[in-house]
Amino acid sequence: MLPSFFIVGERKCGTSSLYRYLVAHPQILPCKVKEPNFFSKPWWKIVWGFKKYQSLFPALNQEGSIEFQWPELDENGRLFTETISVERQAHMPYITGEASVNTFYYANPRLVKWLLPDVKIILMLREPAERTFSHYRMLERFKKEGRKTISLQDFSTDMKIEMEKVRRGEESMVLSPSIYAKKLPVWLNLFGKDRLFIIRSEDLEDQKKAESIMKRLFQFLEVADFEMGDMLSQRFNVAPPKSIPEDIQQELVEFFDPYNKQLEDLLGVKLY
Repeated sequence: MLPSFFIVGERKCGTSSLYRYLVAHPQILPCKVKEPNFFSKPWWKIVWGFKKYQSLFPALNQEGSIEFQWPELDENGRLFTETISVERQAHMPYITGEASVNTFYYANPRLVKWLLPDVKIILMLREPAERTFSHYRMLERFKKEGRKTISLQDFSTDMKIEMEKVRRGEESMVLSPSIYAKKLPVWLNLFGKDRLFIIRSEDLEDQKKAESIMKRLFQFLEVADFEMGDMLSQRFNVAPPKSIPEDIQQELVEFFDPYNKQLEDLLGVKLY
């Protein structure tokens, strides 16, 4: 099977929870790994490795249980991996998809469109300052665990440096992915609004809004309606809560204001 849907981003926006909600649907099968990060590779690796990528998804004639590896955080923010099993029943139409959430910012959407012309795109967004802070905390954890060799000072200092980089027209590691209006036009132009489903992560935190979103999302994916029940109250891959430092919070909000206005102009609706 090829993926029918693709959660392309953004990081630290609740995509893990959304993916678990989706694969709880009896017609939606998981990829073997949540984030293959395939389309963020160099183009030649994508072209030559596409068959291997396809092997990560269930076969059309596969029956029985399907297992996938799930990265999760414990209550202390430490990463562990568990194996989740999903049952596939006979005589039922299925779709599958994945959630490599660095795709929105780093991948070439033209390659996605070329190799997966019929795929539907799901994009989760979060208030930009909050997303930025959460992304930075993730990098701090990666550094502490030895998963990344990265130079970090403290959030306020590093964000002031990154804001100056962006003002000079340069890319920044943590701030730039929160400027959604920069990357979105290409995705919109290639896939169109009818194949792009945008979700505010804040809306999934409200039970009634979450139920409405999932109902519309199942319609978007062309699968049967499904009652999620208490599943929507669960959160996955969530770090312990922490507030943005007060000395930088307002400056970040003001920094993102013009970019949020660009996003509003692009979509015709105010998100942030």
